[in-house]
Amino acid sequence: MHNDKLDYISEADVLRLQRARLTEMELVLFDLTEDHCINFEDDGTHSRLALDHPSGLGHFEEQKITDDSEAIVVRSTKRNERLTKRQRALLKARMTSISVAASLKVDSNADNRHQKSPLQRLSQDHIRAFLVNNGSGKPKILTAAEEMKLSFKIQDLLILTSVKTTLKEQLGREPNLAEWAEAMHMELGAFSRRLTEGQHCKNMMIRCNLRLVISIARKYEGRGLSMEDLIQEGSQGLIRGCEKFDPKKGFKFSTYAHWWIMQAMTKAIIQKSRLVRLPAHASETLLTIKRAKDFIQTAYGRVPTNVDISKYTGIPMERLKLLSNASKPCRSLDKPVGKDFDINLADIIPDNSRHPFECKFMRTLLREDVDSVLKTLKPKERAVVRLRYGLDDGMQRTLEDIGRRFHVTRERIRQIECKAMAKLREPKRLETLRTMLAD
Repeated sequence: MHNDKLDYISEADVLRLQRARLTEMELVLFDLTEDHCINFEDDGTHSRLALDHPSGLGHFEEQKITDDSEAIVVRSTKRNERLTKRQRALLKARMTSISVAASLKVDSNADNRHQKSPLQRLSQDHIRAFLVNNGSGKPKILTAAEEMKLSFKIQDLLILTSVKTTLKEQLGREPNLAEWAEAMHMELGAFSRRLTEGQHCKNMMIRCNLRLVISIARKYEGRGLSMEDLIQEGSQGLIRGCEKFDPKKGFKFSTYAHWWIMQAMTKAIIQKSRLVRLPAHASETLLTIKRAKDFIQTAYGRVPTNVDISKYTGIPMERLKLLSNASKPCRSLDKPVGKDFDINLADIIPDNSRHPFECKFMRTLLREDVDSVLKTLKPKERAVVRLRYGLDDGMQRTLEDIGRRFHVTRERIRQIECKAMAKLREPKRLETLRTMLAD
C-alpha cells in the first residue's frame, strides 16, 4: 500500500511542481548574463525531461508526498547558486555605474576649470597686452648673481641721478648731458655709456619682475580699483623696490620688492578707490567693521545690527554711524530720478548753503584777519608759515622743500616753524584766532 502511494502522483502535484520550476526559470532568465543563459539551457533540457515523466524529478534530492498534508517539500542547491550570481552581477553593475559617474564628474570639473567668464578673458587679454607692450612676454628668470649685478648698476645710476638733482638746484634749470658729465668728472662718451648701462639694467630688473606685480595684483581685485590700475600702482612700488634694494644684505630681490608692491597697491586702494577719499585710519576701521559683519552673519545666521558690531569691535556707536555714512557711495547730481526718469537728482535737492557772494566776502575778511596776525611775526617766520600751510596758493610744502628754497637744512626750517607757532599761541594772538574761528 505504501508503494502504491509513492508510485501515484496526482495532476495537482504535477502542476505545483511545474509552476515552481517556471517561476525559478523566469528569475534566472531576468538576471543571468548570456553565458549563464547558455548554462541554463543545458539545465533546462534535463528539467524538461524530468517534467515529461511524472515520477522523474531530475536533480532533486528528496521528494515526499503525503495524503494527510498533501505538502510537497523541494530542496535544491541551484537556488543558492542563483542568488550568489545575482548578488555578484548587481555589485558589478553598481561599481560600474559609480566609476562612470565619477569619470563624468571629473570631466565636467575639468571643463569648468578651463572655462572662463568674459570678464576674466578680458582681464587676461589686458594683462597679456601689458606684458607684450613692456617687452616681457617671455620674461627671463634672473639668478641671484644676475640680480646682484643689476642691483649694483642701479645703485650706480642713483648716484648719477643725485648728482643731477644737486646740479639742477645750483643752476636753477635742467642741466644738459655735458654739464652732467663735467660734474661727475668724466668724459662725455664714457659718462653716456655709464648712464645708458644703468638705465638698461634698471629696465631689465623691472621687466623680469612684472609677473610678480601681476600675481600680487590678483589678490587685491574687487576692492575698488581695476586690474590695470593695480598693475600700474604695483609697478611704481616695483620701481621703488629696485631703487631701495641693497644686494649686500644677501636677500632675494623678489622677497624685498614684494613688500613695496603690496604697500603701493594698499595705498592706492585707500586713496583712489573712492570718489571722496577717506583717511587711512578710517579705511582700516571700515575693513574691521566689514570683517565683523561677515563673522556675525556666518556665526549667528542673521544680519548684524550696529549694536552687535559695536559690541564685537569695541567701536563707539557714534563713530560707527559716522563711518557708515561716510562709506556710502557718491551719486551724480545729474542722475535721472523719478517714475519716468524725467528729472535730475539736483532738481529735487534743496540748497541750504550760504549765498556765494556772502561766502566770498567772508573768506576775504578771514584772509585779512590772518594776514594781520602773521604780520606780528618776523618776515622769515611769516614766509615759513605761509609756505608750510599753503596760505597763499593752497599747496602745503614739506620741510625739505622750504629748506631748499631758503638754502638751509630741514631741521632749521623746523625750528623756525616751531618758534613761529609758539608765538601764535600767545594769549593775545590766540584770542584773535579764536574770534575768527567763532565767526
